[in-house]
Amino acid sequence: MKKSIEQEILKADYLMAGGKNEEANKILQGLLGQFPENKTVYADAVNIYVSGKMFDEAKRVFALYANRFGEQLRNDFSLKDVERDEHQYTTAKREYERSPVKVFRRMSIFERGCLGHLPKLFPVTEIQISKDELGIQKRGRYYRYSWSDVSDAFITSREGHKGGIFGEPIVRTLTLICAGETFRIDVSQRFPDFKDNELLLEELKKHMPLRESQEKIGTWQTWWETFT
Repeated sequence: MKKSIEQEILKADYLMAGGKNEEANKILQGLLGQFPENKTVYADAVNIYVSGKMFDEAKRVFALYANRFGEQLRNDFSLKDVERDEHQYTTAKREYERSPVKVFRRMSIFERGCLGHLPKLFPVTEIQISKDELGIQKRGRYYRYSWSDVSDAFITSREGHKGGIFGEPIVRTLTLICAGETFRIDVSQRFPDFKDNELLLEELKKHMPLRESQEKIGTWQTWWETFT
């Protein structure tokens, strides 16, 4: 029984990390209904919901736990932590929506809390999104493209691990191909390259198709492109 619960928790975490939030939610709701006396399920559910920015669901788990056990859930995230993260997320979203030019900047290793999975000598350090163009800063140079210059944009997912037990079961890489130039960015749900990672992807999707790919990076050419 315990093994079955752990397997389902890992499956939900895997799905959430891959952007399949509703599928993960369905599994977590099933576990909470099937094992209402298992306190670990509540704690794991909150962790997974927060990673997917599903703040309302995370708060409902806290309420469900309090009603069931008559005490507050002690977890990696307190209810105040969840409410703080939700406020920061919604505030950032409003600010981006108001701004005609959305500026996203790469976080430092201290802000991320983990090394990036892409070993780049020259990482993308800034992205600007506006109605008419996409701006990308790399190697101290600023590239500017009209949206018609973006010939392909896709997210490659692969199994990976970084950041501990609840680190990252899926590592996701955004690839942008613009007028012959290729740019790659870590857009994993945990420890991504850029602050406001989810909002960055939302803004990009407003201007171009962003497909999901299960392709694996395996050739020396693609490895060198990733490295540089």
